[in-house]
Amino acid sequence: MRLSGRDLLGRKVLIIGEVGAGKTRLTASLLEELLRLVGAAEVTVIDMAPPRFAGAGGRLRDYLSAEGLRYLEPERVVPPRLAGRTAEEVLAHARANYEALRPLVLAYLQRPTKVLVVNDLSIYLHAGPLEDVLSCARAAETFLANS
Repeated sequence: MRLSGRDLLGRKVLIIGEVGAGKTRLTASLLEELLRLVGAAEVTVIDMAPPRFAGAGGRLRDYLSAEGLRYLEPERVVPPRLAGRTAEEVLAHARANYEALRPLVLAYLQRPTKVLVVNDLSIYLHAGPLEDVLSCARAAETFLANS
């Protein structure tokens, strides 16, 4: 079975998998289909991913053009488990990421669109509350995230 953008309309979908499994690439492909179906004005992306690191992850804009859509991304985010050398450093990175990402989540909730796509949701959930994510999912008619 091949998942398509049309299959996602009106649904809440979470793509999960191991590091390097292709979650971001799949999300980008589905996002392109959603853009064709509903138009860029109805789509918001919250890109929580750190820049590509050791061949893993990366931002959605690494895979597609973000022209015309509402693309929210932090100035800086780091992969806590890869960048931290101690438990304290990992937690400090996770908290700093949450502080950088929370304003983007609030911006979406203040002005939601029909479609919300979130790249690397786990970065937020390292230190951020699940309720924020659930609020975003409820505010969107179509919610697509990867983790």
